[in-house]
Amino acid sequence: LEQAGLVTLASFMFGLGAVFIVVTVAVASLKAERPVPPEDEPDDVATSYRQMVSMLRLRPVQMLVAVLATWKVAFPVADAIAPLKLQEYGVPKEHMAYMTSLLMPLYILLPVAAAKWTSGNAPLDVAMAVYPIRVAMGGV
Repeated sequence: LEQAGLVTLASFMFGLGAVFIVVTVAVASLKAERPVPPEDEPDDVATSYRQMVSMLRLRPVQMLVAVLATWKVAFPVADAIAPLKLQEYGVPKEHMAYMTSLLMPLYILLPVAAAKWTSGNAPLDVAMAVYPIRVAMGGV
């Protein structure tokens, strides 16, 4: 946008900062929270930690923790090298920053679009189906 003469980086950041503050103030002033009923009031900290430890002893929870902890292990190298390769092929850093800014709405809206497939009985099925494709694309 800066190269097209539409907006400078400073005015763009100032505008987004103003939007952030306006939205934050609007949410804080317009969103009313209901008080927590006494039966839903959390116990003391020690009881909460005991409950957490007892849940972590469940085999399905242990498997989920293992999957989520190792889920992205295959991607950091490809994710780190991709921008360097783009620079090697002549793409300026500024253009990559612009692309990131332009793709931000997509990053925000993609989970909303995927919610239809990930909110059912098996929410990780889509991720498990796409995971091998993402690993294969990392090698390209």
